[in-house]
Amino acid sequence: MKRIHNPKPTPHKAGQYFFEFVCRLYCALLLAAPSSVLAEKRSETDYDIFKTDRVTIRSTRAPAGTGPGHPFWCTSFGTSPSLWNGADVVGGEAALESAFAPDLVTFINKHIVPLAKRDCPSYPITSTGVEKHFLIFDVHDANTGKRIEKISAIINSDGVATRAEWSWLEQRRARAKKYGPPCDGEPFCELSGGKYLNAIYHGREELLATFDKSMSTRPKTGNAVIDTLTKLGQQAAFLPNLAARYLHDYKNRPEQCFSGQAQLIVKKSTTDVLVEVDGAGNATGTTFGGDTTVARHLVNKRLESLCRRICNTMGRSQAEVWASNFQSKPAAEIIEGLDSIATKYDCNSPEMIQFENNLSKLVN
Repeated sequence: MKRIHNPKPTPHKAGQYFFEFVCRLYCALLLAAPSSVLAEKRSETDYDIFKTDRVTIRSTRAPAGTGPGHPFWCTSFGTSPSLWNGADVVGGEAALESAFAPDLVTFINKHIVPLAKRDCPSYPITSTGVEKHFLIFDVHDANTGKRIEKISAIINSDGVATRAEWSWLEQRRARAKKYGPPCDGEPFCELSGGKYLNAIYHGREELLATFDKSMSTRPKTGNAVIDTLTKLGQQAAFLPNLAARYLHDYKNRPEQCFSGQAQLIVKKSTTDVLVEVDGAGNATGTTFGGDTTVARHLVNKRLESLCRRICNTMGRSQAEVWASNFQSKPAAEIIEGLDSIATKYDCNSPEMIQFENNLSKLVN
């Protein structure tokens, strides 16, 4: 038996239609995934080894066989670090350097090395022929739990950190400089992906198009199917998907954001109907699909026109699917910055009014 599509055409632009299809598949897989895939969980044996009001260094007890009650970080020098050898930073990425002030090497030698000497019987490690060892900590945002950095430190045979570095901070700074000078002091520049958000604020259409083109560039794989899908996906710019996420989440804003003029916009979509046929091509009477999804959006008056044009039933995952498809870290950072706008800026401030007005003008 085979199934055939109802020939009724679907009125979408090719590129955006491709992403809406991928979004549906992505959401279905996400909902079917076990909870361990969706979120990390701290071990019941986790404990804090150092804590201030800005940063918490944490570890877990060592597995059986490595010594009673020893911290697991004692066993991870020079080896792969434990998942829960980590740090939680209050304030996220923006607070990284201040949390580990004055610098990483000084911080580690002042606060971490004494604890290692106290808690770890074999510290410093003195394996024959080994001159240096590594201490690695994953760094998470204390509020969201999202991993924002990884710290790598070289420890010499005397147990002293001689060098330490951020794994991603300099890469992010290099990417931020790619499109002209920094926009420090401008609205939204302090947020993750701030240069892109600032370009929306100023209505810089050409700059945004340059961003989108750069983020959607992927080398050819040699696989005709994958390369064709990638080319099709490049027809869908990042900005409309980002705007759809912003509009989807707007219903969670406080009442004053609607200024007494809340606009309820309902969008419906129905999947294509598939008809089952037998080997001779005759319909069996069994059909599949035809399911209708309804999404209700609540936005303020100045976003009404934009929502009527682009709001759909895909939810908030479209931008994430776009970033994932092109394996784009800059796009992921822009999504993070967009999500933080609601807590960083007053919805009726001049900055937000200009941002939303230009967002509506930029997205067709």
